[in-house]
Amino acid sequence: MPISKTVAGILLVCLLVFASSVRGEELAATSVEWLVCASDVVAVGKVSSFKTVQPGGGVNYERCVLNVTEVIRGPQGKWIRFYCRNLSLPHKFPAWLKSQSNVLVCLKSSDGSGDRNERGLLIPTSDSLPFSIIDLDAPEKCVFDGRFQPLATSSSILKTARFAARAFKAKVKTEPKFRLVTKALPSRSDAKSTAFRSDHPT
Repeated sequence: MPISKTVAGILLVCLLVFASSVRGEELAATSVEWLVCASDVVAVGKVSSFKTVQPGGGVNYERCVLNVTEVIRGPQGKWIRFYCRNLSLPHKFPAWLKSQSNVLVCLKSSDGSGDRNERGLLIPTSDSLPFSIIDLDAPEKCVFDGRFQPLATSSSILKTARFAARAFKAKVKTEPKFRLVTKALPSRSDAKSTAFRSDHPT
């Protein structure tokens, strides 16, 4: 279904926060919509295999292979290899990795700015909550949309992710110079703050 310019614009206003600038929209990295828009690859599937590796040495990463059932953003393919940093001590695997659950992964191609050993690897877009790998069979309570509404089911999460991807694509098509700029939330929950103001229509 085609998405109008108005709908695409409303979605991006609803991503959570909005402060317009000549450089683009500044959005808080705290919603499924933001994760989708900020990612190079968004896909659904099951992790078929994983191995603990140390690219460059020093830090443990889980090298995961995802058997893809749906690509929401990014190139089409039957599988995706990505790397997830694991800093747990003692070393343990995250629940979503061991459970063989259906997961939604939001990944970006690393430029190595955070860790030079990550350069060129697909890694989770965000380490903040909600984490960029969402267990669709058992979503955490911290998964929510741009209106701060909790997304408690796999269907609601995927519906939000699909719509965000379509709307973002439409936005970029109509405004080629548009780019996403992240903005940290303030430390206190001030209702008058731009970061917490909801300007979207009800």
